[in-house]
Amino acid sequence: AERAMLQQELSLLGAALEALPDRCLQILVLLRIHGLSYKTIAGKLSIAEHTVEKQVCIGLRKCVDYMKKKGVSRP
Repeated sequence: AERAMLQQELSLLGAALEALPDRCLQILVLLRIHGLSYKTIAGKLSIAEHTVEKQVCIGLRKCVDYMKKKGVSRP
């Protein structure tokens, strides 16, 4: 049961990520998957570091909101 629930949550997270704007998703992937710093991401995308920070906040908030709407509430 636990495994099925986790699998469902991962599927929902994937859907939440797919719903993000392209730039926001790109930044989250560079940060969380590739482990790049805000500064490195900013340089790579030719944007301000502050923009990276804002996009990370927006992306994470949208994912959390999506998951909550689907009934997932983890601490």
